[in-house]
Amino acid sequence: MRRLSTVTVLLLALVSCRGGTSGSEAAPAKKVADPKGPVMTAHDPAAKPQKTPPSREALKVPEARLWAVAKAINTMGSKVLGVVFAKALTGKSAEELASTRGPVISPWSIASAFALAWPGARGRTETEFRTFIPVVLKAPDCFQALGALQRDLEKVSMVKLKIANALWLEQSMPIEPGYLTSTARWFGAAPNRVDFITGAPAVTRRINGWVAKKTNDRIKQLIPAGALGPLTRAVLTNAVWFLAKWRLTFKKRSTRPQPFFPAPGYQVMVQTMWQKNHFQVAHGARGEALVGLSYRGGRFVFYAWRPPRGALQMPAEKNLETLIAGAKSEEIRLLLPRFALTNAYTLGEIIRKLGMSTAFSARDANFRGITRLPAGIFLSEVFHDTYIRVDEEGTEAAAATALTMSVGAKYRPVPEVRFDRPFYFFIRDKATGLDLFTGWVFNPDPTAKVTAVPLKKAP
Repeated sequence: MRRLSTVTVLLLALVSCRGGTSGSEAAPAKKVADPKGPVMTAHDPAAKPQKTPPSREALKVPEARLWAVAKAINTMGSKVLGVVFAKALTGKSAEELASTRGPVISPWSIASAFALAWPGARGRTETEFRTFIPVVLKAPDCFQALGALQRDLEKVSMVKLKIANALWLEQSMPIEPGYLTSTARWFGAAPNRVDFITGAPAVTRRINGWVAKKTNDRIKQLIPAGALGPLTRAVLTNAVWFLAKWRLTFKKRSTRPQPFFPAPGYQVMVQTMWQKNHFQVAHGARGEALVGLSYRGGRFVFYAWRPPRGALQMPAEKNLETLIAGAKSEEIRLLLPRFALTNAYTLGEIIRKLGMSTAFSARDANFRGITRLPAGIFLSEVFHDTYIRVDEEGTEAAAATALTMSVGAKYRPVPEVRFDRPFYFFIRDKATGLDLFTGWVFNPDPTAKVTAVPLKKAP
Protein backbone atom coordinates (compact mmCIF):
# COMPACT_ATOMS: atom_id res chain seq x y z
CA MET A 1 0.00 0.00 0.00
CA ARG A 2 1.13 3.58 -0.52
CA ARG A 3 0.25 6.94 0.94
CA LEU A 4 1.46 10.32 -0.14
CA SER A 5 1.47 13.13 2.39
CA THR A 6 2.57 16.61 1.39
CA VAL A 7 2.72 19.81 3.34
CA THR A 8 3.96 23.25 2.37
CA VAL A 9 3.89 26.70 3.89
CA LEU A 10 5.05 30.06 2.57
CA LEU A 11 5.49 33.30 4.45
CA LEU A 12 5.85 36.89 3.25
CA ALA A 13 7.22 39.49 5.67
CA LEU A 14 6.57 43.16 4.98
CA VAL A 15 8.81 45.65 6.77
CA SER A 16 8.61 49.38 7.38
CA CYS A 17 10.75 51.18 4.81
CA ARG A 18 12.68 53.13 7.45
CA GLY A 19 13.64 52.51 11.04
CA GLY A 20 12.29 54.19 14.15
CA THR A 21 8.73 55.33 14.59
CA SER A 22 6.82 57.87 12.57
CA GLY A 23 4.05 60.11 13.79
CA SER A 24 1.54 57.48 12.78
CA GLU A 25 3.37 54.74 14.71
CA ALA A 26 4.40 56.48 17.92
CA ALA A 27 2.59 53.94 20.09
CA PRO A 28 0.34 50.92 19.70
CA ALA A 29 -3.06 52.13 18.60
CA LYS A 30 -6.24 51.63 20.52
CA LYS A 31 -8.12 48.92 18.67
CA VAL A 32 -11.67 49.63 17.69
CA ALA A 33 -12.79 46.03 17.09
CA ASP A 34 -11.99 42.45 17.91
CA PRO A 35 -8.19 42.14 17.29
CA LYS A 36 -8.76 38.84 15.49
CA GLY A 37 -11.27 40.38 13.13
CA PRO A 38 -11.00 42.80 10.18
CA VAL A 39 -10.15 45.85 12.30
CA MET A 40 -9.18 49.42 11.52
CA THR A 41 -7.12 51.41 14.03
CA ALA A 42 -7.73 54.71 15.75
CA HIS A 43 -4.86 56.18 13.72
CA ASP A 44 -7.01 56.18 10.57
CA PRO A 45 -9.47 59.09 10.54
CA ALA A 46 -11.38 57.45 7.70
CA ALA A 47 -11.97 54.24 9.62
CA LYS A 48 -15.44 52.86 9.04
CA PRO A 49 -17.13 49.72 10.34
CA GLN A 50 -16.35 46.82 8.03
CA LYS A 51 -19.19 45.02 6.34
CA THR A 52 -19.22 41.24 6.37
CA PRO A 53 -17.35 40.07 3.23
CA PRO A 54 -19.53 38.39 0.60
CA SER A 55 -19.83 34.63 0.90
CA ARG A 56 -16.95 32.81 -0.76
CA GLU A 57 -19.42 30.17 -1.90
CA ALA A 58 -20.40 32.58 -4.69
CA LEU A 59 -16.91 32.64 -6.19
CA LYS A 60 -17.29 31.21 -9.68
CA VAL A 61 -15.51 31.91 -12.95
CA PRO A 62 -15.53 30.21 -16.36
CA GLU A 63 -13.47 27.01 -16.44
CA ALA A 64 -11.14 28.55 -19.05
CA ARG A 65 -10.09 31.17 -16.51
CA LEU A 66 -9.26 28.51 -13.92
CA TRP A 67 -7.03 26.78 -16.45
CA ALA A 68 -5.40 30.10 -17.42
CA VAL A 69 -4.61 30.94 -13.80
CA ALA A 70 -3.32 27.41 -13.13
CA LYS A 71 -1.04 27.61 -16.17
CA ALA A 72 0.36 30.93 -14.96
CA ILE A 73 1.06 29.44 -11.52
CA ASN A 74 2.75 26.41 -13.09
CA THR A 75 4.96 28.68 -15.21
CA MET A 76 5.98 30.65 -12.13
CA GLY A 77 6.66 27.44 -10.20
CA SER A 78 8.81 26.07 -13.01
CA LYS A 79 10.97 29.21 -12.94
CA VAL A 80 11.39 29.14 -9.16
CA LEU A 81 12.16 25.41 -9.07
CA GLY A 82 14.57 25.86 -11.98
CA VAL A 83 16.64 28.31 -9.92
CA VAL A 84 16.45 26.16 -6.77
CA PHE A 85 17.39 23.11 -8.87
CA ALA A 86 20.41 24.89 -10.37
CA LYS A 87 21.56 26.09 -6.93
CA ALA A 88 21.29 22.52 -5.60
CA LEU A 89 23.66 21.31 -8.34
CA THR A 90 26.10 24.23 -8.53
CA GLY A 91 29.53 23.47 -7.12
CA LYS A 92 28.70 19.88 -6.16
CA SER A 93 30.94 17.00 -7.08
CA ALA A 94 29.34 13.75 -8.22
CA GLU A 95 30.01 12.28 -4.77
CA GLU A 96 28.31 15.24 -3.03
CA LEU A 97 25.34 15.05 -5.40
CA ALA A 98 24.98 11.36 -4.59
CA SER A 99 24.11 12.28 -0.97
CA THR A 100 21.60 15.03 -1.87
CA ARG A 101 17.85 14.41 -1.53
CA GLY A 102 16.56 16.96 -4.04
CA PRO A 103 14.44 20.12 -4.00
CA VAL A 104 10.65 20.36 -3.78
CA ILE A 105 8.38 23.41 -3.78
CA SER A 106 4.66 24.15 -3.93
CA PRO A 107 3.83 26.55 -6.79
CA TRP A 108 0.30 26.80 -5.39
CA SER A 109 1.48 27.87 -1.93
CA ILE A 110 3.89 30.44 -3.31
CA ALA A 111 1.17 31.88 -5.53
CA SER A 112 -1.34 31.87 -2.66
CA ALA A 113 0.95 33.85 -0.35
CA PHE A 114 1.75 36.39 -3.05
CA ALA A 115 -1.97 36.67 -3.79
CA LEU A 116 -2.43 37.96 -0.23
CA ALA A 117 -0.11 40.90 -0.92
CA TRP A 118 -1.21 41.50 -4.52
CA PRO A 119 -4.48 43.42 -3.81
CA GLY A 120 -2.45 45.98 -1.85
CA ALA A 121 0.16 46.59 -4.57
CA ARG A 122 0.01 49.70 -6.71
CA GLY A 123 1.80 51.06 -9.79
CA ARG A 124 4.96 49.30 -10.93
CA THR A 125 4.84 47.02 -7.89
CA GLU A 126 1.48 45.64 -9.02
CA THR A 127 2.79 45.19 -12.55
CA GLU A 128 5.60 43.02 -11.18
CA PHE A 129 3.06 40.70 -9.56
CA ARG A 130 1.45 40.12 -12.96
CA THR A 131 4.90 39.46 -14.43
CA PHE A 132 5.92 37.01 -11.71
CA ILE A 133 2.59 35.15 -11.92
CA PRO A 134 1.85 35.77 -15.63
CA VAL A 135 -1.94 35.96 -15.45
CA VAL A 136 -3.40 37.78 -18.45
CA LEU A 137 -6.37 38.97 -16.37
CA LYS A 138 -6.31 42.35 -14.67
CA ALA A 139 -7.53 43.19 -11.17
CA PRO A 140 -10.04 42.40 -9.81
CA ASP A 141 -10.67 39.60 -12.34
CA CYS A 142 -7.34 37.92 -11.52
CA PHE A 143 -8.19 37.94 -7.79
CA GLN A 144 -11.59 36.45 -8.48
CA ALA A 145 -10.01 33.70 -10.61
CA LEU A 146 -7.37 32.93 -7.97
CA GLY A 147 -10.03 32.89 -5.27
CA ALA A 148 -12.32 30.67 -7.33
CA LEU A 149 -9.43 28.24 -7.91
CA GLN A 150 -8.80 28.06 -4.17
CA ARG A 151 -12.50 27.60 -3.48
CA ASP A 152 -12.65 24.78 -6.05
CA LEU A 153 -9.71 23.01 -4.38
CA GLU A 154 -11.30 23.39 -0.94
CA LYS A 155 -14.30 21.35 -2.11
CA VAL A 156 -12.43 18.29 -3.44
CA SER A 157 -13.39 14.85 -2.17
CA MET A 158 -11.64 11.45 -1.89
CA VAL A 159 -8.39 13.17 -0.85
CA LYS A 160 -7.59 15.39 2.12
CA LEU A 161 -6.60 18.88 1.01
CA LYS A 162 -6.54 21.69 3.55
CA ILE A 163 -5.72 25.28 2.59
CA ALA A 164 -5.41 28.15 5.07
CA ASN A 165 -4.44 31.83 4.74
CA ALA A 166 -3.81 34.36 7.49
CA LEU A 167 -2.70 37.98 7.85
CA TRP A 168 -0.57 38.99 10.83
CA LEU A 169 -0.71 42.80 11.02
CA GLU A 170 1.11 45.19 13.36
CA GLN A 171 -1.53 46.57 15.73
CA SER A 172 -0.32 50.17 15.45
CA MET A 173 -0.41 50.20 11.64
CA PRO A 174 -3.48 51.71 9.95
CA ILE A 175 -4.93 49.28 7.42
CA GLU A 176 -6.89 50.18 4.30
CA PRO A 177 -10.40 48.72 4.74
CA GLY A 178 -10.57 47.63 1.10
CA TYR A 179 -7.51 45.42 1.59
CA LEU A 180 -9.10 43.45 4.42
CA THR A 181 -12.31 43.05 2.45
CA SER A 182 -10.45 41.83 -0.66
CA THR A 183 -8.26 39.27 1.10
CA ALA A 184 -11.21 37.94 3.10
CA ARG A 185 -13.50 37.73 0.08
CA TRP A 186 -11.13 36.20 -2.43
CA PHE A 187 -8.87 34.10 -0.21
CA GLY A 188 -10.61 33.60 3.13
CA ALA A 189 -7.65 35.21 4.91
CA ALA A 190 -8.20 35.73 8.63
CA PRO A 191 -6.64 39.00 9.93
CA ASN A 192 -4.82 39.00 13.27
CA ARG A 193 -3.58 42.20 14.98
CA VAL A 194 -0.26 41.56 16.74
CA ASP A 195 2.57 43.48 18.41
CA PHE A 196 5.74 43.18 16.33
CA ILE A 197 7.29 46.33 17.84
CA THR A 198 7.70 45.03 21.40
CA GLY A 199 6.69 41.37 21.13
CA ALA A 200 8.20 39.88 17.95
CA PRO A 201 9.44 36.65 19.64
CA ALA A 202 5.96 35.92 21.00
CA VAL A 203 4.40 36.64 17.61
CA THR A 204 6.91 34.31 15.97
CA ARG A 205 5.87 31.51 18.31
CA ARG A 206 2.20 32.22 17.65
CA ILE A 207 2.60 32.13 13.87
CA ASN A 208 4.70 28.96 14.00
CA GLY A 209 2.02 27.39 16.17
CA TRP A 210 -0.63 28.31 13.59
CA VAL A 211 1.52 26.78 10.85
CA ALA A 212 2.02 23.56 12.81
CA LYS A 213 -1.71 23.23 13.41
CA LYS A 214 -2.63 23.83 9.77
CA THR A 215 0.00 21.39 8.46
CA ASN A 216 -0.79 18.49 10.79
CA ASP A 217 2.47 19.19 12.70
CA ARG A 218 4.60 18.53 9.63
CA ILE A 219 6.10 22.04 9.67
CA LYS A 220 6.77 23.46 13.13
CA GLN A 221 9.44 26.15 12.73
CA LEU A 222 8.67 28.05 9.54
CA ILE A 223 9.90 31.39 10.85
CA PRO A 224 13.46 31.26 12.24
CA ALA A 225 14.19 32.89 15.57
CA GLY A 226 15.10 36.53 15.07
CA ALA A 227 13.58 36.78 11.59
CA LEU A 228 10.86 39.15 12.82
CA GLY A 229 11.56 42.35 14.74
CA PRO A 230 10.44 45.88 15.60
CA LEU A 231 10.42 46.95 11.94
CA THR A 232 8.16 44.08 10.83
CA ARG A 233 4.72 45.38 9.95
CA ALA A 234 2.97 42.39 8.38
CA VAL A 235 3.40 38.66 7.85
CA LEU A 236 1.22 36.90 5.28
CA THR A 237 0.98 33.11 5.56
CA ASN A 238 -0.36 30.26 3.48
CA ALA A 239 -0.45 26.62 4.55
CA VAL A 240 -1.32 23.55 2.47
CA TRP A 241 -1.70 19.98 3.69
CA PHE A 242 -2.39 17.18 1.23
CA LEU A 243 -2.98 13.49 1.93
CA ALA A 244 -4.06 10.99 -0.72
CA LYS A 245 -4.07 7.28 -1.41
CA TRP A 246 -3.30 5.53 -4.66
CA ARG A 247 -6.12 4.26 -6.81
CA LEU A 248 -3.87 1.26 -7.56
CA THR A 249 -1.92 0.40 -4.45
CA PHE A 250 1.56 -1.07 -4.05
CA LYS A 251 1.91 -4.18 -1.91
CA LYS A 252 4.33 -3.67 0.93
CA ARG A 253 5.66 -7.21 0.63
CA SER A 254 6.77 -6.39 -2.92
CA THR A 255 9.00 -3.53 -1.75
CA ARG A 256 12.64 -4.51 -1.61
CA PRO A 257 16.13 -2.97 -1.86
CA GLN A 258 17.08 -2.04 -5.42
CA PRO A 259 20.04 -0.09 -6.78
CA PHE A 260 19.56 3.62 -7.44
CA PHE A 261 22.19 5.70 -9.26
CA PRO A 262 22.07 9.26 -7.85
CA ALA A 263 25.14 10.45 -9.76
CA PRO A 264 27.50 9.10 -12.41
CA GLY A 265 29.69 6.43 -10.86
CA TYR A 266 27.72 6.10 -7.59
CA GLN A 267 25.07 3.72 -6.34
CA VAL A 268 22.84 3.38 -3.28
CA MET A 269 20.48 0.58 -2.31
CA VAL A 270 17.01 2.02 -1.61
CA GLN A 271 13.61 0.55 -0.77
CA THR A 272 11.81 0.35 -4.10
CA MET A 273 8.11 -0.29 -4.66
CA TRP A 274 7.10 -2.62 -7.48
CA GLN A 275 3.84 -3.14 -9.33
CA LYS A 276 2.67 -4.57 -12.66
CA ASN A 277 -0.43 -2.69 -13.77
CA HIS A 278 -1.91 -0.21 -16.22
CA PHE A 279 -0.65 3.36 -15.86
CA GLN A 280 -0.63 6.45 -18.02
CA VAL A 281 2.69 6.22 -19.88
CA ALA A 282 4.47 8.35 -22.46
CA HIS A 283 7.94 8.17 -24.00
CA GLY A 284 9.85 11.06 -25.52
CA ALA A 285 12.06 11.10 -28.60
CA ARG A 286 15.21 11.53 -26.49
CA GLY A 287 14.49 8.53 -24.25
CA GLU A 288 12.68 10.33 -21.45
CA ALA A 289 9.74 8.54 -19.80
CA LEU A 290 6.62 9.84 -18.06
CA VAL A 291 4.35 7.76 -15.81
CA GLY A 292 1.14 9.00 -14.20
CA LEU A 293 -0.25 7.39 -11.03
CA SER A 294 -3.79 8.42 -10.09
CA TYR A 295 -5.03 8.93 -6.57
CA ARG A 296 -8.43 7.80 -5.34
CA GLY A 297 -11.16 9.82 -6.98
CA GLY A 298 -9.11 10.35 -10.13
CA ARG A 299 -8.81 14.13 -9.84
CA PHE A 300 -5.17 14.27 -8.73
CA VAL A 301 -2.25 12.52 -10.42
CA PHE A 302 1.34 11.97 -9.36
CA TYR A 303 3.58 12.25 -12.44
CA ALA A 304 7.15 10.99 -12.44
CA TRP A 305 9.39 12.11 -15.32
CA ARG A 306 12.67 10.31 -15.97
CA PRO A 307 15.03 12.52 -17.97
CA PRO A 308 17.08 11.27 -20.92
CA ARG A 309 20.06 9.18 -19.92
CA GLY A 310 22.95 11.37 -18.82
CA ALA A 311 20.91 14.59 -18.90
CA LEU A 312 20.10 15.94 -15.43
CA GLN A 313 18.10 19.02 -16.38
CA MET A 314 14.67 20.57 -15.87
CA PRO A 315 12.06 19.41 -18.39
CA ALA A 316 10.99 21.94 -21.00
CA GLU A 317 7.43 23.01 -20.11
CA LYS A 318 6.14 22.58 -23.67
CA ASN A 319 7.70 19.12 -24.07
CA LEU A 320 6.32 18.01 -20.72
CA GLU A 321 2.79 19.09 -21.62
CA THR A 322 3.12 17.24 -24.93
CA LEU A 323 4.03 14.04 -23.08
CA ILE A 324 1.09 14.45 -20.69
CA ALA A 325 -1.33 15.02 -23.55
CA GLY A 326 0.00 11.97 -25.41
CA ALA A 327 0.13 9.59 -22.42
CA LYS A 328 -1.83 6.37 -22.91
CA SER A 329 -2.87 3.56 -20.62
CA GLU A 330 -0.23 0.85 -20.84
CA GLU A 331 0.57 -2.20 -18.76
CA ILE A 332 4.08 -1.89 -17.37
CA ARG A 333 6.28 -3.14 -14.57
CA LEU A 334 6.78 0.01 -12.53
CA LEU A 335 9.65 0.34 -10.06
CA LEU A 336 9.44 3.52 -7.97
CA PRO A 337 11.53 4.22 -4.86
CA ARG A 338 9.99 5.25 -1.58
CA PHE A 339 11.16 8.69 -0.57
CA ALA A 340 10.65 11.56 1.86
CA LEU A 341 11.79 15.13 1.28
CA THR A 342 11.91 18.09 3.65
CA ASN A 343 13.20 21.49 2.65
CA ALA A 344 13.35 24.99 4.13
CA TYR A 345 13.99 27.86 1.74
CA THR A 346 14.41 31.61 1.84
CA LEU A 347 13.21 32.59 -1.62
CA GLY A 348 13.31 36.38 -1.42
CA GLU A 349 16.50 36.87 -3.43
CA ILE A 350 15.45 34.30 -6.04
CA ILE A 351 12.05 35.93 -6.57
CA ARG A 352 13.55 39.41 -6.63
CA LYS A 353 15.82 38.34 -9.49
CA LEU A 354 12.84 36.80 -11.30
CA GLY A 355 11.40 40.27 -11.86
CA MET A 356 10.10 41.57 -8.53
CA SER A 357 12.88 44.01 -7.66
CA THR A 358 10.53 46.93 -6.97
CA ALA A 359 8.37 44.98 -4.50
CA PHE A 360 11.52 44.13 -2.51
CA SER A 361 12.87 47.69 -2.63
CA ALA A 362 12.62 49.81 0.53
CA ARG A 363 12.76 52.91 -1.64
CA ASP A 364 10.43 52.01 -4.51
CA ALA A 365 7.86 49.47 -3.27
CA ASN A 366 4.26 50.68 -3.34
CA PHE A 367 1.82 48.82 -1.10
CA ARG A 368 -0.44 51.78 -0.39
CA GLY A 369 -3.41 49.52 -0.94
CA ILE A 370 -2.47 47.87 2.40
CA THR A 371 -1.42 50.89 4.44
CA ARG A 372 -0.70 54.57 3.92
CA LEU A 373 2.12 54.76 6.42
CA PRO A 374 4.40 57.66 5.42
CA ALA A 375 7.41 55.33 5.52
CA GLY A 376 5.69 52.69 3.39
CA ILE A 377 6.31 48.95 3.52
CA PHE A 378 8.11 46.47 1.24
CA LEU A 379 8.62 42.72 0.90
CA SER A 380 11.63 41.70 2.98
CA GLU A 381 11.78 37.89 2.75
CA VAL A 382 9.94 34.78 1.63
CA PHE A 383 10.15 31.65 3.79
CA HIS A 384 9.01 28.44 2.13
CA ASP A 385 9.06 25.03 3.86
CA THR A 386 7.96 21.79 2.25
CA TYR A 387 7.45 18.18 3.26
CA ILE A 388 6.50 15.21 1.12
CA ARG A 389 6.45 11.49 1.82
CA VAL A 390 5.77 8.71 -0.68
CA ASP A 391 5.23 5.15 0.53
CA GLU A 392 2.95 2.13 0.02
CA GLU A 393 -0.01 2.98 2.28
CA GLY A 394 -3.48 3.10 0.77
CA THR A 395 -6.88 1.43 0.96
CA GLU A 396 -7.99 -2.16 0.57
CA ALA A 397 -10.64 -1.17 -1.99
CA ALA A 398 -8.03 0.40 -4.24
CA ALA A 399 -5.90 -2.74 -3.97
CA ALA A 400 -8.84 -4.85 -5.15
CA THR A 401 -9.20 -2.66 -8.22
CA ALA A 402 -5.58 -3.25 -9.09
CA LEU A 403 -6.05 -7.02 -8.91
CA THR A 404 -9.15 -6.88 -11.12
CA MET A 405 -7.32 -5.09 -13.91
CA SER A 406 -4.70 -7.81 -14.23
CA VAL A 407 -6.85 -10.92 -13.80
CA GLY A 408 -7.25 -13.14 -16.83
CA ALA A 409 -4.74 -11.36 -19.04
CA LYS A 410 -2.94 -13.59 -21.53
CA TYR A 411 0.78 -13.67 -20.84
CA ARG A 412 2.90 -11.34 -22.87
CA PRO A 413 6.14 -9.49 -22.22
CA VAL A 414 5.44 -6.36 -20.16
CA PRO A 415 7.68 -3.31 -20.61
CA GLU A 416 9.46 -2.06 -17.52
CA VAL A 417 9.79 1.55 -16.40
CA ARG A 418 12.38 1.77 -13.67
CA PHE A 419 13.03 5.02 -11.79
CA ASP A 420 16.56 4.20 -10.68
CA ARG A 421 18.23 7.54 -11.33
CA PRO A 422 17.29 11.17 -10.44
CA PHE A 423 13.78 12.02 -11.58
CA TYR A 424 11.37 14.96 -11.59
CA PHE A 425 7.87 14.68 -10.11
CA PHE A 426 4.76 16.81 -9.77
CA ILE A 427 1.25 16.44 -8.38
CA ARG A 428 -1.35 17.79 -10.79
CA ASP A 429 -5.02 18.59 -10.44
CA LYS A 430 -6.59 17.18 -13.61
CA ALA A 431 -9.68 19.40 -13.18
CA THR A 432 -7.73 22.67 -13.52
CA GLY A 433 -4.22 21.70 -14.67
CA LEU A 434 -2.69 23.15 -11.48
CA ASP A 435 0.53 21.67 -10.11
CA LEU A 436 0.23 21.62 -6.31
CA PHE A 437 3.78 20.38 -5.74
CA THR A 438 6.84 19.96 -7.94
CA GLY A 439 10.29 18.63 -7.16
CA TRP A 440 13.23 16.34 -7.83
CA VAL A 441 14.44 13.14 -6.21
CA PHE A 442 18.24 13.05 -6.45
CA ASN A 443 18.68 10.34 -3.80
CA PRO A 444 15.61 8.69 -2.18
CA ASP A 445 17.61 7.82 0.95
CA PRO A 446 20.77 9.89 1.60
CA THR A 447 21.28 7.95 4.85
CA ALA A 448 22.07 4.83 2.84
CA LYS A 449 25.68 3.99 2.11
CA VAL A 450 26.91 5.49 -1.16
CA THR A 451 29.07 3.09 -3.16
CA ALA A 452 31.30 3.91 -6.08
CA VAL A 453 30.62 1.77 -9.15
CA PRO A 454 32.25 1.64 -12.59
CA LEU A 455 30.63 4.16 -14.88
CA LYS A 456 29.82 1.49 -17.46
CA LYS A 457 27.54 -0.22 -14.90
CA ALA A 458 25.58 2.92 -14.04
CA PRO A 459 22.56 3.63 -16.23
